[in-house]
Amino acid sequence: MAVKAAANVANGGYYLSFFQIRRVGDVAEVSGTNGYVVVIATVPAKFTRWGDGKSIILGGIETRSMMRGIGNAIKHAQQVSFERSAQNVSVSTVSDGATFSTSFDIDPLQFPYSVEGFKDGYSWDDCLERISGTGEPSADTAIDPYMIATACNAIKALAVQRGYRLSLHGEYGAIEFKMDNDDCIVQAVVMPIKDVA
Repeated sequence: MAVKAAANVANGGYYLSFFQIRRVGDVAEVSGTNGYVVVIATVPAKFTRWGDGKSIILGGIETRSMMRGIGNAIKHAQQVSFERSAQNVSVSTVSDGATFSTSFDIDPLQFPYSVEGFKDGYSWDDCLERISGTGEPSADTAIDPYMIATACNAIKALAVQRGYRLSLHGEYGAIEFKMDNDDCIVQAVVMPIKDVA
């Protein structure tokens, strides 16, 4: 469900959309953004030949390709596996003993994050620390209600029979959700729109 929630945010057709799986120590950080909403889920994972801090990054088109291949199966999957070789990514799910797989190519020029310097992925730590600062909301920022709904839909998919905490943060006017779901920790952050009277 973490993959599905992140992918749903990343495949909305926005220019800055991307989906990422990043190794952070012994866990996987699954994230998706459309440039305004970020959904980040930290989940248990096993890694083979995947160095700490390394990522698989998919643009919006690639994310849609992935979900066309595994979209139905992923709803009930007990396991999701990712493998990258050169410019190709294979994704497979296991559900009640049945395996569903899809494979697609990555276009390194498709979206702006494919440039050198971003190839190892993006760490959300700095972004979240900045948003989590204290202070009064600025008069020249606002949050798009549609983006709040997008974040809520992602959380709703993950928060079945679970509660979650809602907090407002800092001068950026950002909204942050946090939910602890067994070993899965999920955050959804709605970015403010600047220069709005």
